[in-house]
Amino acid sequence: MNYYHNVLYNNMGIWDSVKNAATATRTAATNASSSAMSAARHATASVSDSTNKERLANAAICTKASDHICNTMGKIPAPGDDMYTVKNMTVNGRSLPIRIITPAGLRRGMEYRQQNNQAIRNALISKGIKPAVGNQSAMDQYNQDMDLLGKTKDEIRLAVFQANATHGGRKSHRHTRRRSRKPKGKATSKRSRGSKSRGKRKGSRKRK
Repeated sequence: MNYYHNVLYNNMGIWDSVKNAATATRTAATNASSSAMSAARHATASVSDSTNKERLANAAICTKASDHICNTMGKIPAPGDDMYTVKNMTVNGRSLPIRIITPAGLRRGMEYRQQNNQAIRNALISKGIKPAVGNQSAMDQYNQDMDLLGKTKDEIRLAVFQANATHGGRKSHRHTRRRSRKPKGKATSKRSRGSKSRGKRKGSRKRK
């Protein structure tokens, strides 16, 4: 009996070792995949410039305006309206120059959102890049940075709204029902709702 018990115990021990090894293999594969994805995110963030497209679009707007002034109006382009104002915001102890669009810039379709976001991300400890799953301390810092990024974006949106808010309010448009004017010299009778007289006169007798 002890022999079979020992054999069964040994087999269970081998099976547990196999399961533990398989679990360790899956965990290592998950961590490796997560680390690879994190490295890819870091490489993408360091190589690509998310603000480049926005800068080019703004420059194209200014170039088109300068071309119109020079070739159509026959004048030398001179500095005109301010497209944005600078608001200094403190993020992680760093003072960042944030661009707040002006009404003139808003009318011309200028954009500074990506440039502001990139400036904030550069001030974050995690740089806004999601780390590997296994690195819990880095993940906690990333989540903390994302909360700070969201709050800072809300502050910028409020500043943009205040800089471009319209004054005076809107006129209320109340739809009033127009009553038809009565023609002069003619008396009109108004039939009450619900009373339908189909060929019957009030007080008429029924035929026998």
